[in-house]
Formats: sequence, structure tokens, C-alpha cells
Amino acid sequence: MSLQQRHLICGQWLYVTGMKLEGGDYLLIVTNANPKESLALYAQRWEIEQFFKAIKRTGFNVEATHLTDISRIDTLLTLMTIAFVWAHRVGEQLHLRVKAIKLKKHGYPAQSFFRYGLDYLRSIVAYFHLKRSEFLWALMVLSCTHLSTREGGAVDNANCVT
Repeated sequence: MSLQQRHLICGQWLYVTGMKLEGGDYLLIVTNANPKESLALYAQRWEIEQFFKAIKRTGFNVEATHLTDISRIDTLLTLMTIAFVWAHRVGEQLHLRVKAIKLKKHGYPAQSFFRYGLDYLRSIVAYFHLKRSEFLWALMVLSCTHLSTREGGAVDNANCVT
């Protein structure tokens, strides 16, 4: 759904676009950009918002470090980005190949891929002496080498979740 014409809203010329979500809720976007591209841009922004939520509140608690040195912050953010991607990919693969994330009554997942993967990785680290093979699997998930190999030993990355 998109209103094709701009509308004057609070002194600004804006477009209104949106869609109906699963469960009956509506997502409305008010933008000064091309309304046809705004939903795709919002989806990209949502992924970034989920990353920041993970590093601030639901995973890494970055603000508790009280770092002020820019080079240390840069290093920490780099490592957290790798850890976020790793946990997210592990969560995706667990969901697809081991046990699907349950849906709540309202239709949304009980937890994110990130949370699912992070909890799994934490359990591996806590019991590393018992879970070395799971750790190796999780490393292969990060590199996409966990998938079956084709004839000749080449890794088939066609099904690698990106």
C-alpha cells in the first residue's frame, strides 16, 4: 500500500507507505524518499537495529565496558560484529537443521536467530571439554564449510545461509 502523492505533514512534504503484517498489525512508513523503495530500506535498517539491540542489551552489553579509547572501541566493535554474525548464523542453522524456533501465540518467534545461536555458543563454551565437536560444527557454520561436499571435495555453498 502506498499513497502515490506527497502530503504536507507538519510542514514537510512526505510520502506514506506501509503493509499489513502477519498477525494483523500494520507497518506504516512516513518518508521523504521514494515510497517504492522505502519498505526495502526499512528492512535493511531493521537488521541494523537488531544488531545494535544485540550489542547493547540482549547479548553483549557493550555499554558496561565504559571504554573511551577509540582504538579499543573499534577493536571491540569489530569482534562483536564477528560474534553477532557467528551467533546469528548458528541460530539460523539450528532453526533449519536441528530444532525450529517455536512461535508464540501472536505468531512471532519465541527468540531471534541471534539469541538462539548465542545461547547455543555459550553452552558450548561452558562445557567445552564435553562439546568439542559442537564447537567445530559452529566454526564450520561461520565459514559455510559445514555443508555437504560435492564430488571432488569442493564445498557446496549453494545452501549457505547468508
